[in-house]
Amino acid sequence: MGDVIEIKDKFLSLFDLFGKEYTPVKISSYYTILGSLYNEVVINYSHISTDLRISQFVPIGPGRGKDEISTVIKRSYLCYGSGYSEPISYHAEDLIGKVVPTQVGKGTIRYDTIPGYFNEEYLIFNEATDLLMDPKHENSRKYMRKALDEYGKNEIMKKGVNVPKEHMMTYFPKTVLTLFFQPFPVPAVNIMTGLFRRVMIPYIEVKPSHKALYFRISNEENTGRLSPYWSDWFSFLLTAKNHLQALKKSGISLEKDIEITNDEAQYISQCVVDIIDRSYKRQPITHDYIESCRFVIQNWLFKMSTINALSRNSLKVVDEDVKEAFTDLKTVWDCQMDFVESWIDWKGYKSVNLRGQREQQILTWLSSQGYSEDNPIERGSLIIWIMENYKVSEPRAIQLINDLITDNYIYKLKTDEDKRKVFYGVDTKK
Repeated sequence: MGDVIEIKDKFLSLFDLFGKEYTPVKISSYYTILGSLYNEVVINYSHISTDLRISQFVPIGPGRGKDEISTVIKRSYLCYGSGYSEPISYHAEDLIGKVVPTQVGKGTIRYDTIPGYFNEEYLIFNEATDLLMDPKHENSRKYMRKALDEYGKNEIMKKGVNVPKEHMMTYFPKTVLTLFFQPFPVPAVNIMTGLFRRVMIPYIEVKPSHKALYFRISNEENTGRLSPYWSDWFSFLLTAKNHLQALKKSGISLEKDIEITNDEAQYISQCVVDIIDRSYKRQPITHDYIESCRFVIQNWLFKMSTINALSRNSLKVVDEDVKEAFTDLKTVWDCQMDFVESWIDWKGYKSVNLRGQREQQILTWLSSQGYSEDNPIERGSLIIWIMENYKVSEPRAIQLINDLITDNYIYKLKTDEDKRKVFYGVDTKK
């Protein structure tokens, strides 16, 4: 695992960007590049099924390093000879492609499929604010959501009115996206849609830095285009690509032969709980978004852990792979939550499930057990019930209770000073 950490550290030095605020986008870019290399690999564990692709939406202001980020991605991608594109048009037909009928003789029509941008393996959208917000691009966003679904379950179909069904265009996109946009207030209804929950959002909050200006005009740091580590990074990518091709030629099925033990899966589950619990210390209005991303976070950890294992030329995920993925995801997720807190317009947003589905289920259970003013439940008993039924930590169980108290769905009824027990009653008028 040490070699993988070392190569990732070398990769982080390839950016002409200075300051810890850029670390999250460097990390997410690392996983988008490697995830694209393994873009046809689907892993299965119990009821979990996911491919290894990871895309990112990067909120970044003007003059804050967009070109430097895209340069590293493009140079990396050219290394293994695959194609990338930088779409200028966001029209749905340009993204997915179309079927063109051509008269080639009397009574004979040829139907030619013209691939769209989603046929590329990596796409970089440089100015995508309109794509994310303009109502005229709603169809494009729908196709984008479909393209980012699990590979093999993300079929794109397109048939014109003058194209017979048997000549319909159909394919499974393998593309990975890096999309840059100006930070702007995003309506809550948009952030809660599937598109924003399918991607990492490494928010870059850059403050003016004289030190950064100095480094950009000096040669004292072996970073960016001057870094001596480009050759190491290229060698690593080519080795990973050749190893993948060798596995395919040998008949090994990565979908079946990648090994994730029950211990590693449990470790991943614990990491998910930790990330969620940390997130619930954020503003309460963001809790619905956090809940909606619970399984997304789980899938990301499975993806990133597997990518780390494959980077070691191994088909077995071990503790160190998960640990590294957990550390990296926490770094990216923290700035993603910074964006959600800072730039999401929650005005007028009303939670459809109180603060989340779990709070609603807790209230339903309390009512079904007959807990009321005359029959309150003891604090410790409620905490234990929540922990056992939802497999959450004690701090998270307490936070769920505090959320319900804040919204006046349950309340402290009385305190038994002798036994130091707090009892809760359910507001039956709610």
